[in-house]
Amino acid sequence: MVSDLRDAFRSICRWPFASATVVLSIAAAVGINTVVFSWLQARFLEPVPGVSAGSQLRLIEPRSARGLYVGSSWTEFLGLRERLRTFESVFAARTAPFYVGEPGTVERVFGVLVSDNYFSVLGLQPALGRLVSADDLRADAPAEVAVISDRIWRSRFHASPDAPGRTLRINGREFVVIGVTPPRFQGTTPGLQYDVWVPAAAAPVVGGSPRELRDPGIRGYSVMGRLARGRSTAAAQAEVSAAMAQLAARYPETNSGVGAEVLPLHQAPRGPQRMINAALVVLQAVMFLLLLGVCGNLATLALARGSGRRHEMGIRLALGAPRWRIASLVLFEHVLLAAAGSAVGILVAVWGTQALLILPSLGMPLRFQTDIDATALGFAMTLGVLSGVVFGAAPAAHLARTGLPAAARSESLRAARPRLRNTLIATQVALALVVLTIAALFFRAVLESRTADTGFDRANLLLAAYDLSGRPSDARVRADLARRILERVRALPFVESAAIAASVPLDIHGMPVRTVTIAGRDAADGRDPEALVNTVTAGYFDAMRIPIVRGHDFSERPDAEPPLEAVVNEAFVREYVGAAEPVGRPIGVRGSEFRIVGVVRDSLYNAFGEPATPIVHTPFLGAPPGRGEIHARLRPGAPANAPAELARAVRAVDADLPVFNFRTMDEHVETNLVFRRIPARMFAVLAPMLLALSAVGLYAVVAHAVALRRREIGIRQAIGATEGRVLRGILREHLAIAAAGAAIGWCLAAAGAALAPQQRLDPIVFAAVPLVLLAVSAAACWIPARRGIRVDLSRVLSEG
Repeated sequence: MVSDLRDAFRSICRWPFASATVVLSIAAAVGINTVVFSWLQARFLEPVPGVSAGSQLRLIEPRSARGLYVGSSWTEFLGLRERLRTFESVFAARTAPFYVGEPGTVERVFGVLVSDNYFSVLGLQPALGRLVSADDLRADAPAEVAVISDRIWRSRFHASPDAPGRTLRINGREFVVIGVTPPRFQGTTPGLQYDVWVPAAAAPVVGGSPRELRDPGIRGYSVMGRLARGRSTAAAQAEVSAAMAQLAARYPETNSGVGAEVLPLHQAPRGPQRMINAALVVLQAVMFLLLLGVCGNLATLALARGSGRRHEMGIRLALGAPRWRIASLVLFEHVLLAAAGSAVGILVAVWGTQALLILPSLGMPLRFQTDIDATALGFAMTLGVLSGVVFGAAPAAHLARTGLPAAARSESLRAARPRLRNTLIATQVALALVVLTIAALFFRAVLESRTADTGFDRANLLLAAYDLSGRPSDARVRADLARRILERVRALPFVESAAIAASVPLDIHGMPVRTVTIAGRDAADGRDPEALVNTVTAGYFDAMRIPIVRGHDFSERPDAEPPLEAVVNEAFVREYVGAAEPVGRPIGVRGSEFRIVGVVRDSLYNAFGEPATPIVHTPFLGAPPGRGEIHARLRPGAPANAPAELARAVRAVDADLPVFNFRTMDEHVETNLVFRRIPARMFAVLAPMLLALSAVGLYAVVAHAVALRRREIGIRQAIGATEGRVLRGILREHLAIAAAGAAIGWCLAAAGAALAPQQRLDPIVFAAVPLVLLAVSAAACWIPARRGIRVDLSRVLSEG
């Protein structure tokens, strides 16, 4: 081992440029793979920061007969808690929007209504004070107490040690702070940051239904727990299914046909974690693809370098070294280089774990905690060593097979054309073309999306949200609040027009789809037509600058008597009304009766590239939802503090109402493009890297091949071959390999684009990318070939 280590160091020092290339290449690839692995580790192995063995928690997710995950009711949770024995204990939690602070300084946070054993099952200890206990959930006298996060403790209480015992205003009620959670703890929904935890018994006073704790039909709780020692998920599933059947018999009106699934946290069917998990898995696969490309490039370099060591290995064989010792020595050198690259890659990963994390807020408080621990370190070193084995195996096998007569000759009259090396070059070029094509397709999609006609005017449109779901209020109160907000906003001097809507087009969450009944139209195949639904106030189409092509806007009647007015789009008319007159036609949406009063031009609603989709706009003031999105069309030259002025105008109507998520429509659309922008940014790094690696590999191979053929080149020139002819021969030989790889890569990319949903064969991309790649390949071959053919004939021919 010591002898091999000494020999490896000597060999590495004799080739400093090649060795540095290997170390830096492995460092980049291993570092970036370790970053993504640390994110996956946080999602799958440590999904609940601050809680030990969080991956052992299991969700109990009720599922309706139609396959919908409906959440648990409090009554259902109590029934499960009483019946389940395969769990050590189960607890319940429900997310709720909380408005924290005094009037005028209210902050919207995500809070949780919890069962008495929520913190004890998690094994959590408070940083200050105490946590929720059974006494806090007494139904006869529920305590209005709250546990706050480290963030709220620092921002609202300035990290004061006497925070427990002080009050915090939540949804207009005074709650006593009893404790502070540890800094790392952020709740039990992976990826989301929660700031306030209150006993579930306090649900009626923070905006929940007074019947929430006794009505089995009111759902929304998440139930989870730890499996008992020695119990499997399958056993837990069987017990949960039996318990749900008992509850269905006890509550037939609300639980009939409702079962439940036992799932690990990373398979949660609700929330943002499924989206994030899927994205990270794809990202890790792409990073492995990058590592494969790096290994291919390094294998090419190693083979080229190994061609210059045949004489050395021939001497070792002549002195009695067995072939396996030759192979082990060469392999050891490459593993040593890869280990050094992994060490540098770990430093890259420590920096990149947070620096390279690009996730949008999506209107939710996302928080992703990751770090490089012993598991990640082991992953990095293992990946590096395996990479060394992968790219070192080819030169080790090649040199071990070197024969003594061939090794004794310092030059060969024939060009060395090892098939393995050519195969690696072709594979590398094919991989580079696939990644370059994917990158170009993503870039084209992003560029087309930014310049596409959305059907509405994105410029000078300011958006802001407010939410009433955390406080009790009826439809009349909500309608009056919306009307007064609009009066204040429209009175601002820099506002041209304003409206309120339940949904914003091109939102990442999408618009709801509802079944629609249309007078005079029979349902095709026994199914009623479906359409998107958005609830908007009068003036919405003016603020969005969506033309009304027939009829008129909502009249904004003060009453809400049926039939209410509705405005549909041209796609709705084409698909469901046809040549008949749409204005005045009655329609039904979710059991309510409407009358079409207007038709607007089609626009985009859920995503770029979508076909024209039918939509029904219903009046906001007729049935106001708990949440509203303010759309304010600003005049040219509006002040930079327009969001702050708009917030003040809304607070003048209701000081307890927080206004949040300020953004322009352009910024909102950019958020919708996140699933195109993130891959585009990612491939913007990967594509040039693989292109550069391909160019370096071709350069090295051609340089070594020309160096080994100097005598042959000299003889050809001596008997009359011109430099141009020799140069064309070398280029033709190596570009043929690159072209073959490019053809394979083009076919793979075209097949992938043809099979991918909503993807097309972009002729510009599929024509330009191979040309760029072949141009770079030609340059990478031409430079060393041009230098190599300029030989001193007398000197070359005199060498034996």
